[in-house]
Amino acid sequence: MAVAAKQQPSEVVAIADTIVGICDHLITVVRSMMRNLHPLVLSELGLKATLEDLVNYWAARQPKLSITIRCSDAVDDLEPKLCIQIFRVVQECITNIIRHSEATQASVILAIAQVKGRHILTLHVLDNGQGCTEAKIKAGFGFLGVRERVKSLGGQLELNAELGQGVNIRASIPLS
Repeated sequence: MAVAAKQQPSEVVAIADTIVGICDHLITVVRSMMRNLHPLVLSELGLKATLEDLVNYWAARQPKLSITIRCSDAVDDLEPKLCIQIFRVVQECITNIIRHSEATQASVILAIAQVKGRHILTLHVLDNGQGCTEAKIKAGFGFLGVRERVKSLGGQLELNAELGQGVNIRASIPLS
């Protein structure tokens, strides 16, 4: 379009308006991508508020699904790299519930516990959906990503899934 505007005769104003419109659209797309990659609210308000925002976002878009969250205030004191990883794990779990479970209820519980003198971050995500076989869950890339994120944090992941029984995911991550 810029090349066309340089040629005579051309409709410079119309071409410029089109270029501006395209640039505005691209800025909106890039901002949306950046917000999804690293939500600003995570840096500004902490993990708890970011997870609450995520749950509220999906609750508004999925009225047949009741999603609850219980999150310790202490998670806001975790290091930023850990926070983004935990956010991504919860995000993937909720996405899977919405896409695959046909659940009417889901729950996210995030807490810090002391076990044998060590602080452990515990994450529990469960739903009352149709469930599935462990083989099917393990075949997808979403759960693989969750498993790898938890493993990279030195944590352990436990998955319980049965047809008709929903899915129950537990992660425990040691804190230094």
